[in-house]
Amino acid sequence: MVAAYFAPAVVDSIADAMPSAEYRTLVRVLGLGGLRFGEAAALTRDRIDVLRRLVMVRETLTEISGHLHRTATKTYQARAVPLPPTLTDELATHLAAEVGSSPDAPVFRAPAGGNLRYGAFLHRRWKPTLAALNLPPVGLHVLRHSAAARMIQAGASPKAVQVILGHRSAAFTLSVYGHLFDADLDDLAARLDSCSPDVAPALVVVDGEGR
Repeated sequence: MVAAYFAPAVVDSIADAMPSAEYRTLVRVLGLGGLRFGEAAALTRDRIDVLRRLVMVRETLTEISGHLHRTATKTYQARAVPLPPTLTDELATHLAAEVGSSPDAPVFRAPAGGNLRYGAFLHRRWKPTLAALNLPPVGLHVLRHSAAARMIQAGASPKAVQVILGHRSAAFTLSVYGHLFDADLDDLAARLDSCSPDVAPALVVVDGEGR
């Protein structure tokens, strides 16, 4: 299983092309934090910890027969997602300007208010933006893969990616993103020579016994 993803600059261009500041922030949360769309739609004010630069993911919004239901996350795992400083600042501005003061106020809303729905956002906001940028008409889940790729490129371990994305195991993470870690290992191998001194001892003694 190989996941397609957008490069960081492309994710940023999609965010910048969104029709509102709120949806620009939403795209960046999805594309840097790796949240599932339903998890982002379920976020409330009290789930954003600006001081610690964390998003607390506890639940998701799932649409069933036209009705939204607030349920546990896909893997039934709560998690804390770290955010880079620039995105934390952007979220803080959004909270101050657009989000109600109640702890359970939704962080991201539909244009007319209320909860975001995947289908409506996909067809009315996401796909038109991709078309305007001449990008392939992929689904929103590409942002989750893009976030994972960005983390790996920044040096995150398989375990770290697993925890941040809320996968059941690091083995699953590797089954989806192993090719990216392989590329990182190639880079590591190329850098090993730079760690070699010009003159090295024949034997390095460890604990006095050279074993």
